[in-house]
Order: sequence, then C-alpha cells, then structure tokens
Amino acid sequence: MSNRRLRFVLLSCWAALLGLGLLLFCLPLGGWLRWGMVALLLAVLLLALWWRLGRGELDGERLAWLPVGVDPATPVILWRLAASADTAPVAVLHDGQALWLYAADGDQLQALAEDITHWRGRPPEAALLLVAPALCQQLGALHGEVAAWRYGLQLLRQRYGKRISHWLGLYVPGQQLEAASPAWRGVLYHPDQPAQPAAALLERAMTRLDLAGRAAVADVAGEMRTQLVLRWAQTQLLPALCDLSRGLPAMRLHGVLCGELPGQMTSSVLGQWSQQQATLQLKNIAHAGRWPLPAALVPLLVPLLVQPQRLVAGWRSLLHAIQLAALALVIALACSYLGNRQLLQRVAADLASWQQLPAQAGSAERLAVLAQLRADRALLSGYARDGVPLRLGWGLYRGQQLLQPLERAIASWHPPAPPAPPVVIALDSLSLFDSGSARLKPDAGRALVGALLAISAHPDKRVLIAGHSDNTGNSAANQRLSEARAGAVRDWFVAMSKLPSSHFGIQGYGDSRPLVPNDSPQNKARNRRVEITLLPDEPAH
Repeated sequence: MSNRRLRFVLLSCWAALLGLGLLLFCLPLGGWLRWGMVALLLAVLLLALWWRLGRGELDGERLAWLPVGVDPATPVILWRLAASADTAPVAVLHDGQALWLYAADGDQLQALAEDITHWRGRPPEAALLLVAPALCQQLGALHGEVAAWRYGLQLLRQRYGKRISHWLGLYVPGQQLEAASPAWRGVLYHPDQPAQPAAALLERAMTRLDLAGRAAVADVAGEMRTQLVLRWAQTQLLPALCDLSRGLPAMRLHGVLCGELPGQMTSSVLGQWSQQQATLQLKNIAHAGRWPLPAALVPLLVPLLVQPQRLVAGWRSLLHAIQLAALALVIALACSYLGNRQLLQRVAADLASWQQLPAQAGSAERLAVLAQLRADRALLSGYARDGVPLRLGWGLYRGQQLLQPLERAIASWHPPAPPAPPVVIALDSLSLFDSGSARLKPDAGRALVGALLAISAHPDKRVLIAGHSDNTGNSAANQRLSEARAGAVRDWFVAMSKLPSSHFGIQGYGDSRPLVPNDSPQNKARNRRVEITLLPDEPAH
C-alpha cells in the first residue's frame, strides 16, 4: 500500500472514529435514529475504503510501466526531444537519481503528469525540452514541436500551478564522447525562484555559463560550438519560444543547459544557419543513437523536493487530522451548550409552573407538576452521583445549581388532609314503624327530629337514606319493605324542611347488609334499622 493510500485509510478511520463518538455520546438523537446514523457512517466508511483501495489496484495496472522499487520520493522529470532522429529515446529511465519520462506529444505529457500525481500525490518536479539543432533538418517542424510543447506546459500550469519548473536543453554537436555522460553547462535558477524569460536566459548564457558540477571546458573548439548553438537559439529558436500568435504566453524558464551530443549533419538547421553566417562549418558525423540526459543536474533542478515533500505530505495529513478533531470538538461543544440550555430552561419552567400554581388549583394539577419536579430532581441527582454524560459535559454543565431550588419546592408541598368520614345516623326501625309496615308511627317525629337538625345544618350535603331489615321472611319482600321505609323517611324530611326531594336519595338493602349475625332476637333488632348518611362535599375542579 502506498503512503498516499495509507494516509487516506488512516484519515478515513480517524474521521469515522470521531463521527462515532459524536453519534454515541454527544448528539441528542433517539435510540433507533442514533443506531441508524451509526450504521450509515460505517457503510460510508467501508464504501470509501473499498473505492480508494479498488482505485489503488486500478492505479497499479495503470502504472505498470513504472520500474520496480522506485521510491515515490524520487524526483520525476518529464522531457521531450525536438530533433529528427532515427533512434527513439528511452521512454522510462531510472538512473538512481531521478525518473526520466519521455513525452512524445502533448497528450502523453498530460497523461504522464496525471499518472505521477495519482501515484505519489504530487505532480512531477520538472519539464525539460531538449533540442538538437545539429540533427534537425526542418526549422518549421522544429517550431511546431516547440509550440506543441508550450501548449502542453500551459495545460500543466492551469492544473498544477507553478509547481512544475520548466527547463531548456541544447545539444551541442561534438565528437564521440569519452565519458558515459557529457558535462552540462548552463544558467540555472533555483526552482523556488520565479521563472525567467527565455530571452533573458539565452542572453545571459551568451555572456557567462555556469558550469554544472564545476566541470571545465576541455577544448576551444567545444566552446566555439557551444557559442554557435546559443547564437542559433537566440535567432532561430527564441521566436518559437516567445510566439504569441497561438494565444500562448511567452515561455519562462528556470534554466538553459548545454551538453555535448556526438553527431552532426551539414544539412541540419544549425549547419545551414552556420553556412549563412560564415562561421564554424559542421561535418557529417553519424549519431551514436544515444541521448544523454543532464542527470548530474538533478540535485540543482529539484534540491528541495526529495525528502521535504514527504515531510510536507505527512504534516499535511497530520494537519487534516487536527482539523477533523477540532471540528468534532466544536460540534461536541455546540451540542453540550444546546443540551445544557434546554435542560436549564425545562427545569426552570417546571419551577416557575409550581410557583405560579394558584392556591385554588386542584390536587390533580398540583400532583402532576410535583411529579415533574421529582423527575427533574432524580435526573440532576443522578448526574451529581454518577457523573455528567458527555453530551452535557465539556465544562458547560450547570444543572447542580438547580438542585436546591428543586428540593425547596418539593419540600413546600403538604398533602391535603383526608376528607372527613361521612356522618351516619342510625335509627331503630321499631321506633319508626310497626312490624311489617312502611307507615311512620305517629310519634316517629321524636326519633327523626335529631336527624332533621343535622341535615338542616348542612344544606350543601346530599342525604342518602337506606333501609335495612333482618332475615325473617322472604328476602325480596324484605328488600321492598326496606326501600318503602326509606321512602317514607324521605317524605317526612321533605315535608318538614325546605329541601327538595332531589336532595335525598333512597336505597333499600333488605337483609343484605346486616350489622351483626341474625342469630338472636337482639341481633335481629339491631339489623332492623334506617341509616341516614350525609355525603361529603364533592371536590372542586
């Protein structure tokens, strides 16, 4: 797994872990909604990992041309040869210092830059155009290749900005090389510095050459050929580098390099131009089929892009992880603030409802508010005893300040006194009625007057008159007799008071509710009775 994919996996898992923490401990979500969001988050994580790792396998197939074991921190240089050559350059060359990728046209230039960016997370470090004027036979074709290269560089600049430095290399015609790689000389600017106009660099190269690797010029003829190539570039190549007719900006470079290449032709654009200028005449020397590259200049081309880039990528991933953690912390603090505010507002509203409850409020309403206060107290006491949950924590919890007001409000509740038992007046049936009769005796009023005084003293109380008998005779007859006696007593009360008959209720129980067992004449006498009950007042609503 590449470092880039590893960073993606670690960041994705870190983001998922933070999301799980928020869902499980911070966000105020219900049970099914919370677990549904957790399942969705895990599904998104697995989908992202599957997509990224699957894309990595596709990238592996796409980058099958890469040499085995190439370090992603190796500098990558895209280069193009503008020359008429029978021998094609090596497409991929890894010399141990840099990875040289040959771009045959503009489309391949874009594709290579995109592949390298997918592979290691950053674009190539440099783009190098090499020109061999001693081997090119048509100046128009050379200008067309330069224009195509400039167009490709413009597309790279639009996508990657100025992170890819641009270089120009000129092959100087020479004899057979003794060394494996020629000495390259040039005018160089650090890649971190702004690129310079091509015209200014060529002019400076004409007056002073910076020797790469501090190598020295061995012969005067070689110096003359170098000056010849630079003068040719100023007059013949520079117009193609600065042509604005195609809508492209003038080419800006970080350096111009000159290196010796064995092989030259008198019919080349350089040979024809030198004949017109009556300067150094070229000879026909066969090209050796090898295109030396300025490998010795790699430390100067990309001095800060080997190890620092890896460090920058690591620090960028760490910065992303810190940003994700900061975002999660902000969300957790916001949830804690909102949750604490809602808790305080709810408890304060319950306390206000209790304090504003009118004195005449019914017991049911008072008990409902009291139950809510007790629930609030239980909740806050649990937080004080077991700890505040994370969704209310982070130093924002203020619920403890409401515990004492809740205790005082609950302690102020005094349950109402139980209602007084109903007043029951029991009268002996023998003092009111003859045996088996429902007609009041003439002197029954002396027994009923006491009950009448009690009823008159409580005109707001309803009166229930119930007749009872012993178990002598038929139960149905006893029930009818007891109800008739209750009705006779009610009629007497209505006649003797100003209360309507609806104020009284009658009921005949017969022998169904004896006070004592009907096992003796004395007990049977006690069970034959008329009970007058003053019903308690109904509660106000």
